[in-house]
Amino acid sequence: MDIISSFQRLPLFTRTWLGLTLVITAAVTLDVIHTDQVVLDWHRIITFLNNDINNNHRNYHHQHHHHHISGNNNIIELWRLLTSFCYVGKLDNFNPLFLLFTIYIHSHGYEKNPFPAGSGSRTADTLFAALFCTFCLLCTQPIPGYFGTTYALYPIMTRNLAGALLYLWSKRNPRTMIQLNFIPMEGRYLPFAHIGASLFMKNRLHELLHGFLIGHIYYFLIEVAPVLMGGKRILSTPRLLVQLIGEDVQNMIQQDNHEIENNININTDAMYRDRDGATQAHLAAKLGNLPQLRQISNTNVGMLNAPDRNGWKPVHEAVRGAHVHIVEYLIIEQMLDVHETTNNGKSPLSLAQEFHGEHHPMTRLILQIIATEDNNNNYNDDDDDSNDDVDS
Repeated sequence: MDIISSFQRLPLFTRTWLGLTLVITAAVTLDVIHTDQVVLDWHRIITFLNNDINNNHRNYHHQHHHHHISGNNNIIELWRLLTSFCYVGKLDNFNPLFLLFTIYIHSHGYEKNPFPAGSGSRTADTLFAALFCTFCLLCTQPIPGYFGTTYALYPIMTRNLAGALLYLWSKRNPRTMIQLNFIPMEGRYLPFAHIGASLFMKNRLHELLHGFLIGHIYYFLIEVAPVLMGGKRILSTPRLLVQLIGEDVQNMIQQDNHEIENNININTDAMYRDRDGATQAHLAAKLGNLPQLRQISNTNVGMLNAPDRNGWKPVHEAVRGAHVHIVEYLIIEQMLDVHETTNNGKSPLSLAQEFHGEHHPMTRLILQIIATEDNNNNYNDDDDDSNDDVDS
């Protein structure tokens, strides 16, 4: 029962992908379906689609001869575009179990903290990243094979997509400590560690490196290119994805509402919260929307300091998003505590150092605020000592 409950608490995308992978893998392992029915086979997909078009053309001109080969059943082969990403191999050795664990850890981890893609929804941004990577993986899958069979990629794409999301997680959490086979390391070294683990287990690297490459392309377009182009966003999550998952999010809000209120010591009656307990202030801080934050402060100032389920407050979201003007507003103008920590003990300063490095304007701002605060405290202590001397 605990396993079922833990599975149901997984974020939407991870729960769906992991669930489909478990079902399809189990079905192949138990010989309910054959492996050939789930792997990627471009010849069958393209040939059957062409046959369907050609057959319809012939049927249109030769109906009286009943020269007819139905293409309707052939459309089933399009399922391969999905099932090839939801199969890890027969469960008769360690490698499929390790891949399932990788999906669980890093898809879950990335969905909790994805690169913002403009929707304000973590699940929608994760789904967009996964769809982008899936499309690119499919488009590039045949290319290595043109250089020889030695370089051809396997027709099972699950490891490729897992590699892409693992790479994105490592870029999103570069200084987060994690363990791989009981070896502690920072997140930025995780792709190299997986390469080493694959070599140790004598696994092919082709699929893993393919995933890393596509993950890096998405990272560059979503995080690096906008900076180079003066803040212009190249990729953004379509509103359709937000609308598609909106109903599920609303249901989860109601289910989690009681637990959220038990863990927050402020009035939440006037606060809208998503499934992660984030308020409108979290979203505004994440997107760098200062006018909306000012409006929120006029109607419900307590929302500016409200934590979500992970203990993240709007100031933490602003630091992660590198919105210097939001941090100035929250800490300097609204006088919020610069030392506030999340449930994992992350302060604004540690988050700035983790996500942006020591020399980023965000890190320098927080260090300056802390130094000013320390100087003021020292000045007040000196005043108290002087008053004590006068009284004596």
